[in-house]
Amino acid sequence: MRRILQLLCICVFFSVGKIYAQPNDSRMSYNNVILFDCTRSMLYEDGDTQKSTGDHFLWQPAKDYVVEIYKEMEPQDIYTIILFQGNNTEQVIPGKKSDKSVEEFKADFEAKANKMIKKSSKTCISSPWDNAIEHYFHRDSKGLNFFYVLTDGNENCNMSGHSVTSRIKQFCDVKREF
Repeated sequence: MRRILQLLCICVFFSVGKIYAQPNDSRMSYNNVILFDCTRSMLYEDGDTQKSTGDHFLWQPAKDYVVEIYKEMEPQDIYTIILFQGNNTEQVIPGKKSDKSVEEFKADFEAKANKMIKKSSKTCISSPWDNAIEHYFHRDSKGLNFFYVLTDGNENCNMSGHSVTSRIKQFCDVKREF
């Protein structure tokens, strides 16, 4: 049950850039950045890879949630999904909602995620977090930024005190002018 609550407590951060009036009262574009955990612990209840229940405990609901995010996007919205595992093991899937149908997006996303999760590794969130903040999260954009972190646990790679929890705190403490 604890792991279900962890998944439900998905971190969603957003920032509002400078908002400008859009022609024809259309909604401003959204930039969706999604960090997606592809470690094998996502497959098993309580993260114990030795106790397989065979039901892909969090894996399928997490993938379904990403597809739901995509369905809710408008054609002008963009997304960047960063699939991550161990140190320096990331795959970036960029795109714009108007590029693919929901079915095409789902097939592409699930194929890449399913291929990556077959490898066993630790949960290394800091590197993809830094990559997302530096390259894909647009603080000065004219729209809204949404930042999702879908994982079943804490980082277990970077134990130097500069973990993702300290990065989240630093990110949230940034003073913004609007």
